[in-house]
Amino acid sequence: MITVIHGADSVSSRNFLFFKIEEFRGDGGEVKTIDGTRLDFEELSNLVISESLLKEKRLVVIENLLSKKESKEKGVLLELISSSKEDIILWESGSIKKQEFSVPAEFKEFKSTPAVFSLLDSLGGERRGVLANLNKSLNEEPIELIISAVLTRLHWLLVAGTAPENLNASGYYRSKLISQARVMGLPRISNLMKRLLSTELAVKTGKTNMNLLVAVEIELSQSN
Repeated sequence: MITVIHGADSVSSRNFLFFKIEEFRGDGGEVKTIDGTRLDFEELSNLVISESLLKEKRLVVIENLLSKKESKEKGVLLELISSSKEDIILWESGSIKKQEFSVPAEFKEFKSTPAVFSLLDSLGGERRGVLANLNKSLNEEPIELIISAVLTRLHWLLVAGTAPENLNASGYYRSKLISQARVMGLPRISNLMKRLLSTELAVKTGKTNMNLLVAVEIELSQSN
């Protein structure tokens, strides 16, 4: 199966990629991540056709293969990918056009949502700023998606604070996660994640009459 993760919101698309990788590893699978900008036909052939040495399920993640290749070369590489029995994720740092994609695939696009970015980056900061960013985010996305984005960020903050070598990121974004984890501290990150998960479950199962948005506002207020 081929999954294409792309869009102008590269932070959210990267978060989603992290989630899919960890989900696959959690099921006991092997994950191989490669830079698509430097990949040629021979290397790709060896990667997607050869079987995992340990006979495990394998996920192949190829970053920026599509946007960095000429159309003719891109078509050849996609045909090779489509013939593979491996699970393959193509992650692109920007948006691509579905009509230019010549083989069957599942697309997941992340459009730019700057207010949600600001909310995620403000976690651990001043209470008033966090709540202001939450209210702005509601103009772009539903509360359920915002909660998912916050929980994803908290997960990667825990990784950044405990095992930064396991962050599948580099450069500015990696530094941002490590810095934010240091500012918040592991107890606050862990407690906020647990409370948000518990609150969301309580609202959805009818164990509380509290509105989901109000409940989330309370939890974010208490985390700062």
